[in-house]
Amino acid sequence: MLEIGVGHGRDIHLFEDAKLKYYGVDLHRQMLGIAHQNEPSAYLSQQNLFNLGFPSETFDNFWISAVYHHVEWNKIDLALQELHRVCKPEAIGFISLRKGRMNQPFYDDQTGLSYHPWRRSDFAHSLKKNDFRVVQSSLFSTNLKKTVGHDAPQYVPRLYYHFIVKRQ
Repeated sequence: MLEIGVGHGRDIHLFEDAKLKYYGVDLHRQMLGIAHQNEPSAYLSQQNLFNLGFPSETFDNFWISAVYHHVEWNKIDLALQELHRVCKPEAIGFISLRKGRMNQPFYDDQTGLSYHPWRRSDFAHSLKKNDFRVVQSSLFSTNLKKTVGHDAPQYVPRLYYHFIVKRQ
């Protein structure tokens, strides 16, 4: 199981509980440090999603939650090609990304991250173009707690697409 974008390790226990051999990568060393504190037995490494340090056709499964919406639209094919390279044929995985309008990126001052949201049809097209088949897709809503100054917390709805995909 390959997780791209481990972050603070929120999802690692899901894979370890399922007895999957887990490998997690993230670009940010600080986040990997937090993930390692939370799950000390997990294999974690600092890697770039455009150049993963694994042999071709290594993984049967993958998990990419809320990562690809940080990739610029003109670079998503490079990320999907690298994912395709490290996955075995018929590998199955989960991808979630922020819903939004194409060509309307934004920067979140609170997180310090750039977002490049997607329309479902556009991301499905990119998957197909890079030899992934969409098995299932859905729209998921979550509420994000956001505090501004000393005001009471506000809950802001966020919409994400969830894709179950299979490598061809």
